[in-house]
Amino acid sequence: MAFDVAAAFIPSPYVVSLLCTLGAFSVYPVLIVGRTISWKTAARVFAAVMVVGMACGIGTALFQHAL
Repeated sequence: MAFDVAAAFIPSPYVVSLLCTLGAFSVYPVLIVGRTISWKTAARVFAAVMVVGMACGIGTALFQHAL
């Protein structure tokens, strides 16, 4: 968590996409959801979080480029 805060000092697209995705879904939740519910659901949640992270990164890059 301390690394996230230190990295967020400079809002680059990479940092924004990592901040939007790392806290939401990581390897451990994928394993838990995959074992308890289904691997298909775990893959869908992973894909949804990945798309949100990519959208945040692209949005940040476009916003920085517009300034």
